[in-house]
Amino acid sequence: MLLSAGADVDTEDENGDTPFVHALRARHSACMIVLREAGCTTEIAKMSVALAPPCDPEFVRLCHSMDVPVENEDWNAADPAEVVVLLTELRLDPFEGQYGRHGFEDSPFMYLVQEGRPEIVEMMVSQHPCVHKYSDDDLQTKYNAALFKAIRSRRLDNAKLLLEKLGAEMECRDEQGRTPFLLACGHHEAAAWCLMKAGADVGVVDNDGLTALHWAACAGRRALTAAILERDIIAVNCPADLGATPLMVACAARHVDVAEVLLDAGADADLATPDGWRALHVAVRACAAPIVRLLLVRGAADPDPVSLSLMHGGDLVPASTPLLIAISLNSVRMMRHLLDAGADVNLAGLVSASTCVQLTSVSSGSESDDAGITSDPVCQQTCTPLQFAIMSRAWDVAELLIRASCDTTAVVQWLDPAVGTPPPVIAVPHDHAAYLRRVIALMTSSPSKLAHLARLRIRRLLGRQLSTKLAELNLPLNTQQQLLFYDLFHAHSGSFDI
Repeated sequence: MLLSAGADVDTEDENGDTPFVHALRARHSACMIVLREAGCTTEIAKMSVALAPPCDPEFVRLCHSMDVPVENEDWNAADPAEVVVLLTELRLDPFEGQYGRHGFEDSPFMYLVQEGRPEIVEMMVSQHPCVHKYSDDDLQTKYNAALFKAIRSRRLDNAKLLLEKLGAEMECRDEQGRTPFLLACGHHEAAAWCLMKAGADVGVVDNDGLTALHWAACAGRRALTAAILERDIIAVNCPADLGATPLMVACAARHVDVAEVLLDAGADADLATPDGWRALHVAVRACAAPIVRLLLVRGAADPDPVSLSLMHGGDLVPASTPLLIAISLNSVRMMRHLLDAGADVNLAGLVSASTCVQLTSVSSGSESDDAGITSDPVCQQTCTPLQFAIMSRAWDVAELLIRASCDTTAVVQWLDPAVGTPPPVIAVPHDHAAYLRRVIALMTSSPSKLAHLARLRIRRLLGRQLSTKLAELNLPLNTQQQLLFYDLFHAHSGSFDI
């Protein structure tokens, strides 16, 4: 009567439920049939309601005939009997995606591999209603793909089921050429240990030349890294196709404990990629100050490596030396580590000068004053650390470099208001230029303390061995700190807090 009087068959209540949903919950089959014949929408209903105990297979078949959708979540039932109904009564293929319009990757089987219990996953195979339509090779491919899914989802229980009962291959490969063990090294440490104990090939390499050591280092797996090294199958300095070593990967991911394990195993901190990038470059770029110090002290890394280009792994890098990269990041802590290790404060290098802009007028010394700035495309040029600090408007870094007795000849004219900076270098604000001129005058005319002269002399004599020699001499802490530029980096100047 209501429908014939014009009632909306798909009207919704305050919860968004339609009359068909209410009829399904009450299991009123007759009402559902009337509403369906009136053209109601059934896709909003959930098959999980029909599958809920007490489960009536006849009612489930009715719902399915009315296009009530079976979602992937409906397979993840607490009661295996509900899954039996889907397999035996509805004869649904768990290897096909929802509504038959999606592929295997979106199928209920793959969903259960990620979210469900192993016994339900096994049931999907053992009671599959039409498994005969798949060839053996096709099934093998599906089980292998499911194994990678289980590892990525950190489901060791389902991974073991696929390997031990469903026949997934331990040495299969994904689209990147990784085996389950390689994938586990980067995603699921427990699975990696399990596969290694089961006899997985530890020395495999993926399509990019990355080994299990690279993946374990990237994921920060200290114990796994040590275990792989103990197998003595993968060389500690093995490079990937682009030249990256496991130590470089650990530096990029900021895993200091893994870097320590690799160095103890004999990793060479001075190995370079074909473009000249070394672990120290990578650590500085990752702003990993503890690893920078570790490479310089324990790894005895050269503090002044120079790369051949500003491209690393397809990415643009701001500079070609570690000190210049530290300046671009305005990292005083990493600068101190590099200078303490004897980095050349005057070593010029190639920089990506995104600050290559010209000012049409400069009225303020504020770093945030962008009035009159016209931007140019990123350019590359060679400059000294002090030049780069000024170009980057890192005034506190520029002062530090000056106080560390860097060569100021190249920038004296930049700070002269009558001359200024050459294009396309940004003009130095007048107040900053005046202050830096005073600092240069102070450092070049007459050092204010005899301690300054003594520090420079000692550093020239000891060079890169400075920190080691100071530890051997057992000097007082305040003396060591002064010789290691500690006082410079903790001083308070007239204008900047350093």
